[in-house]
Amino acid sequence: MGKALLLLLQAAAVDGDTITAGGTAVRLWGVDAPEIETTAGRRAAGHMRQMLQGAELTCRIKDVDDYDRIVAQCFNAQGKDIACMMVQAGHADDWPRFSGGHYEACEP
Repeated sequence: MGKALLLLLQAAAVDGDTITAGGTAVRLWGVDAPEIETTAGRRAAGHMRQMLQGAELTCRIKDVDDYDRIVAQCFNAQGKDIACMMVQAGHADDWPRFSGGHYEACEP
């Protein structure tokens, strides 16, 4: 499944590790952000919103989760990994159980 690509136009933040576009929910692969009900979660969602303003994303589909969301690694038009950017900003953590430590290098 890792080779299928998805182009997201006008993506919007659901929270710090989930985005949506055209009714399709996408969970960012390999990272975990605080829940939206928390102060840290609201900050993470706000940061994600800022990053996504006017962004066109290309996502590499990795899986489908238990909530029927696509799990994908998503990149902006400049080729930057959105999940890595969230980790770098301190709004998400590498989730080695799923990423195999892929985002450890992004940690500040």
